[in-house]
Amino acid sequence: MRLFNSDIHFATPPVPGIFTGRDDLVNEGVEVLCREGRKHLAILGPGGIGKTSLALVISDKQEVQAKFQNRYFLPCDILQDQNDLVQGFIQALGLEAQERKSQHKVLFDHLNALQVPALFILDNFETPWNYKDARAHVSNFIKKLVRFNHVTLIVTMRGIKGPGHPDIKWNKLGAEAGIPTLPIEAAREAFYLISGKSRAGIPEERLDHLLKELDCVPLAIRLVAQLAETIDLENLIRMWDKSKTEILSEPDTEPGKLTSVEYSIELSVKLLQTDTKDLLAALAYLPNGIPNWNITTSQMFSKVQKPEIQIYQLLACSLVLETNQSLMMLAPVREYILARYNISDFLRNQIEIFYVGITELISSDSKPGGDLELHTLNLFKTFSQYQGQGDKKRLHSVFKHWEINITVFDQYSNAAKFLTEARVKFQNINNEYEAANCLRQMGDIHRMQSRYNEAIAILAEAKSRFEQIRSEEGIADCLWSLGDIYRCKANIMRQQRHCPKQEFCFRA
Repeated sequence: MRLFNSDIHFATPPVPGIFTGRDDLVNEGVEVLCREGRKHLAILGPGGIGKTSLALVISDKQEVQAKFQNRYFLPCDILQDQNDLVQGFIQALGLEAQERKSQHKVLFDHLNALQVPALFILDNFETPWNYKDARAHVSNFIKKLVRFNHVTLIVTMRGIKGPGHPDIKWNKLGAEAGIPTLPIEAAREAFYLISGKSRAGIPEERLDHLLKELDCVPLAIRLVAQLAETIDLENLIRMWDKSKTEILSEPDTEPGKLTSVEYSIELSVKLLQTDTKDLLAALAYLPNGIPNWNITTSQMFSKVQKPEIQIYQLLACSLVLETNQSLMMLAPVREYILARYNISDFLRNQIEIFYVGITELISSDSKPGGDLELHTLNLFKTFSQYQGQGDKKRLHSVFKHWEINITVFDQYSNAAKFLTEARVKFQNINNEYEAANCLRQMGDIHRMQSRYNEAIAILAEAKSRFEQIRSEEGIADCLWSLGDIYRCKANIMRQQRHCPKQEFCFRA
């Protein structure tokens, strides 16, 4: 690749004017860079988490400017290998080619002659680090750079490992898992500042709902706040519910890592092999991720050879994160993968086999507890969208029991969401029984929430659908639920007659 001076210039973003919730990380970065001696900083984490902004804000602090009068930014997403890196350094430093001197010689002679400290930000360093077979050469190049007394590096990189080399001591900013998402208070503040909206005009509870849907990822918050300049909050929430990450991009702008969440995520996905992408799609399918993944992964994917190796690759580029020994995905990543990459039938079957086995732990006279709670949404989604060839009567019985026990974990809204998704999918493949069954289960969820009038309407529709396909079992299930509702309503009326000043709320 041949670079021009304009490439480096136009790919260098400005220091962000709005920057919230990162004071501790900024102070930590400044302290590292201003210590005695040469200290190199690694800012690691998933795409969109704000690594570039952190590097720019840290380098712009007065203490850092006082120590490093020469500061340079290299956008490594346009620098593919060692030769591109050398060319990028030469252009950033404003050096000219010299006759009978290689570019490497020109660069290293200049660095050797430096008399004052110089700070280089190598942004998106995962591009040259992961480019084909270039890693050994890139690693040697970095090793040579850090030997110069006046050179200090800040590396921003997707993942949690950084550009490892035994001879280089990187100071990792933040926790071992990389840069965290924003606290809800900081996310809220960023939204108000970017959107220009008044706090008084937006219900805080609804705003927090949207921000949590975005997992408080800084890039997602910035993009949705920009939309909020012209779109009201409720419409934004509806747009997110319908289109997910498709809305998270700057309009009339070329997609890039700072202007599109989907573009940023795809940069990480491109680093993966096909088998690892398949496993990523399976992880996105599971709303609880993989709880206790060091043990569970090999059990869940028993027919996949060494799935842990693929997991480590996903962790290395921060497409999945480890939280309390569970593998999870940030919401924008999960929604993007769900929309773009379908889970394979092979891996779906592995998941179904695993969770059908787990249901044996649930007996008719006991409630699930302990680690099983961590799998609640996975169980519900697996059974609501079950496509396997197992014993459906036994599965139906277990699932009916699980519907009752879902009250223990208060996951009604998520359960309803999965059932709605499942119903659409069953309708698309003309599976009228399972589509009606999803409707019946949604009615039962309303029943368990004591939302009796809504439950009656939904169950009556489900009963009608079962009658159309002549399913005696489905009709009987609906009649049982409807009978239970009327029993509960009768109990409430009876109690109110005896104790009119009290309010009663029953759950079946």
